[in-house]
Amino acid sequence: MLPAVMESNDDVLYRLEALKSAYSDATSRGLFDEGEGVDTYGEKWSHKWGGRIMGDYVNWANQSVPLGGQDYFEFRRLRLSVSGNGYGVYDYKFDVDFEPENTITDSDGDLVANADGVGIRDMYVGIHDIPFLGYVRFGHFKTPFSLEQLTGSKYITFMERSLPNIFVPLREVGIAAYNHSAGENVTWAFGAFFDSISPVAKERVDDNQGMRFVARTTWTPYYDELAEGRYLLHTGLGFHYTNDQDGSVRFASRPEIHEGPTLVDSGTLAVTDYSVVDAELAWVNGPLSLQSEFMWTNVNVIGGPSQDHYGAYVYGSYFLTGKHRPYNRHYGRFERIKPLENLGRQHGRRPLCRPRRVGSDRPLVVPRLDGWSRRRADARPDRRGQLVLEPAHAVHAQLDSSVYQHAGTKRRSRHHRHAIASRFLTSFSTPAANESATES
Repeated sequence: MLPAVMESNDDVLYRLEALKSAYSDATSRGLFDEGEGVDTYGEKWSHKWGGRIMGDYVNWANQSVPLGGQDYFEFRRLRLSVSGNGYGVYDYKFDVDFEPENTITDSDGDLVANADGVGIRDMYVGIHDIPFLGYVRFGHFKTPFSLEQLTGSKYITFMERSLPNIFVPLREVGIAAYNHSAGENVTWAFGAFFDSISPVAKERVDDNQGMRFVARTTWTPYYDELAEGRYLLHTGLGFHYTNDQDGSVRFASRPEIHEGPTLVDSGTLAVTDYSVVDAELAWVNGPLSLQSEFMWTNVNVIGGPSQDHYGAYVYGSYFLTGKHRPYNRHYGRFERIKPLENLGRQHGRRPLCRPRRVGSDRPLVVPRLDGWSRRRADARPDRRGQLVLEPAHAVHAQLDSSVYQHAGTKRRSRHHRHAIASRFLTSFSTPAANESATES
């Protein structure tokens, strides 16, 4: 029993030291007045500008003729944002994308018209510390569903999210609440949203707006606090129900690139509603991590029996630099990798951008069932400057072999496609007035 007691005492001492450090940091930032509690009135509103530029080039090296697909370059994302907080409990974000594609297709998936324009992404206001609910957010934002979807596009392991993402609701207009247990090992979130209002049109005039109800809970049975999450096990369960706005739904996905031939397609289904259940599992063991999700979708078809659709993915990553994937315990998701070491001061040469932190933002080599990914170079110039740049370069290659079952027959046909995709990513931000100079 003695070793167990000693280990427990060590944990208590560690927590006390962590609280002391956090209090000291908060005091140095002026968040506490000695003997007078917390004064949030003087914080007012902060403003932090940011953005990202993602340029993709995809080369179809070899493919079967029936599948189609042409080489292309596109700006995958061109975003500008401002975010901040105020009075200690409020936060907001205003994020627009100058390269959204609001395409219109027919029932066969063929392009009918383009309606490109500026689209909203995250556009919300949130309030913290609400009794029983915790944090409440309303506006246009990601629904609390799917571990991979909730991980930002700059921090996902590969250039695009996996095929089962076709079952995941994206950003919607609505309201949601987020909370977590005192020990931060359990999180829960739920919300109600309108069904698929266009982020480009930003409105829908219709007596039937459709509704989505979303809920998600996570549990981390193991989290190494001493190593700040270097070793952890994440489990999660999500559910969403959609009362469809226009009575039709289509589940279609390309082979994990943004443009190209469709790999999976259910066709347009006449439905009343549908629901999705998502099971999440992730394991981090230092630089090694594994992640997987399984989704089951039940669709109530008009004039026919209900249909079941399934999807799953499994992938792993390994950091050659020894880093690990940071985990946010309040929201049950992975976040930005902080570089472990500087890069650029070699052989006495001065770096061009005078970076304060430069290293690897993502795994340099990432094994996957259908290919490999190589990512390198993340830069974090000094926070005290007027602009913080985070350039990163990613090269991704994947191989897909697909089997199609022709409806009403027993005949199978196998088609193949080989695509090499590359991306250059640059993101930037300016620190908020009340933000720590070392915060990233």
